[in-house]
Amino acid sequence: MPNKIILDTDPGIDDALAIILAVNSPEIELIGITTTYGNVEIEKAVRNTFRILNFIGRLDVPVYRGAYKPIIEEPHTIDVIHGSDGLGDIDIPAVDMEPAGDAVEFMIKAVNMYPHEITIVSIGPLTNLALAILIDPEFPNKVGKIISMGGAFGLTPYGYGNDTPVAEFNIYSDPEAAKIVYDSGAEVYAIGLDVTNNPKTMVSPEEREKIRVEGGRIGKLFYEMTRSLAKLSHGIHLHDPVALSYAIDREILSFKKYWVTVELVGRYTRGQTILDRREGLPGFLRETPNIYVAYDVDGDAFKKLMWNRVFSR
Repeated sequence: MPNKIILDTDPGIDDALAIILAVNSPEIELIGITTTYGNVEIEKAVRNTFRILNFIGRLDVPVYRGAYKPIIEEPHTIDVIHGSDGLGDIDIPAVDMEPAGDAVEFMIKAVNMYPHEITIVSIGPLTNLALAILIDPEFPNKVGKIISMGGAFGLTPYGYGNDTPVAEFNIYSDPEAAKIVYDSGAEVYAIGLDVTNNPKTMVSPEEREKIRVEGGRIGKLFYEMTRSLAKLSHGIHLHDPVALSYAIDREILSFKKYWVTVELVGRYTRGQTILDRREGLPGFLRETPNIYVAYDVDGDAFKKLMWNRVFSR
């Protein structure tokens, strides 16, 4: 049977592609989409989720409204990357629909209804998950897996920050939430910039043009969404689809378990994901490994998955 998935998202251009990938992958059963602030404000995240689902004819997927701000601080968005509407300022219609309910309540209800069967794929800030853990202390023992797009762990040449020199955007958006999730005891798979910034997963300008020409209506949508983004970078990184791909094909990403925590108070390091690479030493802060961290990616397999499930539709 397909794995039951909750996709926790803040659409966002690459989030939109992750939604399409999730809907078109028979290996998973998408039981709901939970939204959060992040790339955009929460109301835009909800609206964009409905816009994408309407575009692909899947308004049957339930959508839930989640956190509108971090646990402590105020949210910050990145219009320069995703455009003022969050989807590259494209012209696709809005949908007059209301969410099915509250995201955190839905997560808690789902893991209680299907203990150990639910995988939550979080491709935005981890606030919804942290709130679920705070409300229901047994949540980490009931959820199957948590797959998180977030962090920069220094395991590869690409594992450095994108929001600050050392912090990745999703983690920096709510470091307290990330620490709660990492420390919860849940089975967490962290997919950070170490692999999502790897050139093997990047859409080059030549590939972007091929997607426009041969990728059908979704390929044209992708091309339009990334017009401004393409001017800022030599290629398009698909951070969120890379993270989701692990729920579909376990061979695409390679993991190793490490002890990981999140810096909360540093003037220059708040939001940094601290990973202990030492082995066999009882040294300072040496703790039991708690998080599976991705260190390598099969770029060819990932791109084949994206072409078959997204751009050939």
